[in-house]
Amino acid sequence: MMPAARSAGERVPRRGKGALLSDPKVLVTQVATGIGVLLTLAGLFQLVLHDLADLIPLVAIAPLGAWGLWWLVGRLSAPEDRSLVMKVMVAGVLLRVGLTLVIHYTLPVWFFAPDQVTYEEVGLQTLHYHQGTDGIPWQLQNTLEVGYFYWNAFLYLIFGFAPLAPKLVNAFVGTASALFCYRLAGELAGRGPA
Repeated sequence: MMPAARSAGERVPRRGKGALLSDPKVLVTQVATGIGVLLTLAGLFQLVLHDLADLIPLVAIAPLGAWGLWWLVGRLSAPEDRSLVMKVMVAGVLLRVGLTLVIHYTLPVWFFAPDQVTYEEVGLQTLHYHQGTDGIPWQLQNTLEVGYFYWNAFLYLIFGFAPLAPKLVNAFVGTASALFCYRLAGELAGRGPA
């Protein structure tokens, strides 16, 4: 049986070793995945050297985050894009988790801004306040922007004072936000630009 004739401008998909270089989306995704794997391994090595207690939030959050991303890809991506979108999500989460671990163990807590210290301390004070062991933090009295303090307090209730836990959740939520952007672009501009 003869293959169907192709139109003049239609690209012929390549197979084999040259296929990787013929599709820039695949190449970029594979390079990002490789970098993400290296960063994650470096971060896990740092975790083992510094604080094995941080393994608990990692082991609890990573499977839930991975399942959530898998579910969202299935719900939000077009069936014909699903394979590529899943590869992009894997690359994204590996990069984000790897960077989270490396930055957490190699840079001082105040390196980017003092915000992290505030969110950690006020989250812990919020937990203590609701446990009845401390007064209400002033940050909860003077603003309506208290969600992240309560979120950190909740994570500290589950894992103890583990500043890595909110960062890991952020890595998965940040990766999921890219999927929502993909879906929004597809809704607004059509599948091609997305």
